[in-house]
Amino acid sequence: MTKQEVRDLLTLIAQAWNNAPEMSTGTLAIWAKVLEEIPLEVAKIAVQKLLFTGKPFSPSYAEIRGAALEIVQERNLTPAEAYGKASRCIGDAVFFDDHWEAEGYEDLHPLVRRTLEHFGVREFAMADPAHARPQFMRMYEQELRRAQEEAALPPGFRKEIEALRTNYRTLPDPDNAKKAREMIEGLAEKKGMFDESSTRP
Repeated sequence: MTKQEVRDLLTLIAQAWNNAPEMSTGTLAIWAKVLEEIPLEVAKIAVQKLLFTGKPFSPSYAEIRGAALEIVQERNLTPAEAYGKASRCIGDAVFFDDHWEAEGYEDLHPLVRRTLEHFGVREFAMADPAHARPQFMRMYEQELRRAQEEAALPPGFRKEIEALRTNYRTLPDPDNAKKAREMIEGLAEKKGMFDESSTRP
């Protein structure tokens, strides 16, 4: 979305809400950056959706972005739906000593597969449903929340985060750094003592 398109969007917002943000140069630049890959027509529908659902105050760019993604992206499964699909698929699985086979596993929603992998497919199949169901649903909710948070970030910003993760993956552990500093200080103190003894007559 260009700055001019953002101006058009803010004009629409101002017509619907009294507390719309001012169209300063800085505001246009920030909104254009956050909504850069959101088409204007999708953003307008998102604004209308927020209006129709009774939002009392003018939406932020983050709220518009979230509403736009809900419009264009495939609806996510609810935790109960995800558990049902996982249960039906793994219920028909065949287990061997070193592997297992389940027809339709690769067709499951990626978040369902990821949750099963974290749960453990064998453990899921052998668990009492009374215990497996709430645990699976909690784990799925965590995966869903993480996926939604990542999807809400602009692609360019996600790339910046991945670059930071790669570059700073080996940051020193604070506890190890403290121990190293104490060890260095101790060696320095001992060295000072040796130096003093060597200069004594």
